[in-house]
Amino acid sequence: MKSYLLKTTLLLAILFSVTAIYAHDFEAVNKDGKTIYYKIISTTEKTCEVSYKGTDNYSKAYSGIVNIPETTTYSSIEFKVIAIGDYAFANCSSLNSLTIPNSITKISYFGVAGCSNLTSVIIPNSVTSIATDAFFNCTGLKSVTIGNSVTSIGNGAFYGCKKLTSVTIPNSVITIDSQAFRDCTSLTSITIPNSVTTIGNAAFYGCTGLISVTIGNSVSNIKTGAFYECNALTEVISKIEKPFNINSNCFSGIAKLNATLYVPKGTKEAYQAKTGWEFEKIDDGLVYHQLTLTANEGGVIIYNGETIENSSASFEVQEGISATITVQPYEKYVLSSLRMNGINVKNYMNGNTFTAEDVDCDMEIVATFDLNNPYITFTPTAPLQTFSSEKNLNLSEVSGLTAYIVTGYKPSANELLLTPVLEVPAGTGVLLKGDVGATYKVPFKNSDYNYNNNLVGVLSDTEVTTGYVFDGVFKAVGGSTIVPANTAYLVLPAATNAGVSQLNLCITDGPAVKGDVNGDSRVDISDVVSLVNTILGN
Repeated sequence: MKSYLLKTTLLLAILFSVTAIYAHDFEAVNKDGKTIYYKIISTTEKTCEVSYKGTDNYSKAYSGIVNIPETTTYSSIEFKVIAIGDYAFANCSSLNSLTIPNSITKISYFGVAGCSNLTSVIIPNSVTSIATDAFFNCTGLKSVTIGNSVTSIGNGAFYGCKKLTSVTIPNSVITIDSQAFRDCTSLTSITIPNSVTTIGNAAFYGCTGLISVTIGNSVSNIKTGAFYECNALTEVISKIEKPFNINSNCFSGIAKLNATLYVPKGTKEAYQAKTGWEFEKIDDGLVYHQLTLTANEGGVIIYNGETIENSSASFEVQEGISATITVQPYEKYVLSSLRMNGINVKNYMNGNTFTAEDVDCDMEIVATFDLNNPYITFTPTAPLQTFSSEKNLNLSEVSGLTAYIVTGYKPSANELLLTPVLEVPAGTGVLLKGDVGATYKVPFKNSDYNYNNNLVGVLSDTEVTTGYVFDGVFKAVGGSTIVPANTAYLVLPAATNAGVSQLNLCITDGPAVKGDVNGDSRVDISDVVSLVNTILGN
């Protein structure tokens, strides 16, 4: 009797201690008013994960729109949010939208499972793993974009996502584990990238809407029932150069009877000699070509769900298949040229898309963008004011607006020598003279010219404690002051201006560069011509 009472007492103590342990360590309200529950991962590294409320791992604490922040604050300490924890959003059937930030590296076990009203998910590039059953039974999920850092998709990660029609698996993925996409009955096509080495047991079991499958060339293991009961298959494209034996039920009998197996050129007999590949129709005319896409600064190219931004990327395109790209300039930019193997094909575009028909060779496509309006507009608010630009400017054809730099200082009169310039390199501080209220269009111009100039341009609000700021004249900084963005302040050697509180202006029409006869801010052959004409009286 005493033993029974002791065991009962111990059991009650254990139950009491378990119920007292909350899954969350703290809660915080994000910027859009949603309460999110967090569990601390490391107090040293100041990291945490999104969790569920209290002790119930089906607490359904989240609904509507939830935007997970990259950081959150607890007890005056800022924590980085690096994971969606076990059961964090499990069975939150009223959750309609979930934004996952770039700080998240892992989506854990049952992390978003059973969220039946969630229709789309974008998994950012920061995520490296999607755990077992992470999105299990998200029956309303229609599209998933998986970031290009994910290396593994866990067992049953998208099992039962019956409305899933679109999923992009990036080249970073090495394994699709058992039942990863089982019973995704609305999925019509899937491309398994060249990075994948293993397709797990029943990975696509029961995907009854699957019509097309492409298997990457690095796959060396296709496990039992991987595509079993995928009876709607009409084509299986295998890039595997050296086929291997697979279990006889990897593909169902109906699929082997109705679908065509496309294999690399010259490998048909090798496939026929291996078990599991007994398709009635095998076509060994499969050839791939390299498609290299480059987007220069000012826009992006989108192809196969991947965005190329100010970089290059290469893809394999099956011979005879058309490749369509989308070209999107940024705001204030336009597409200036789209060159395919050196030939401008911009005029062959349909809106913002271009299609390379029936690919039969390697291709390199380069998109170049230019500013839509390659100039800035400037409206003076005073007859003289300081200015600096993020772009190189050309004032040679701008009537009524003059830019000056400070090229000298006369201590006896406390005067600054201001000299006009026609080219203003990015970040250069100048003093602009123009009519108040007038609007000037100043074109951009490529320039790497540097001036000996005492005006310091600032492109963002900058605190200074020395120097001079302009207010009709240049006045010494007292203590500290904020110099506004896209303006300038003056700096002179300390020995020349000790105790001087105000500096006056001496404006000259002479050139800023010694030897610059014609005032174009450069010394070149045109200055020699101008000098000769002056001597000859022309």
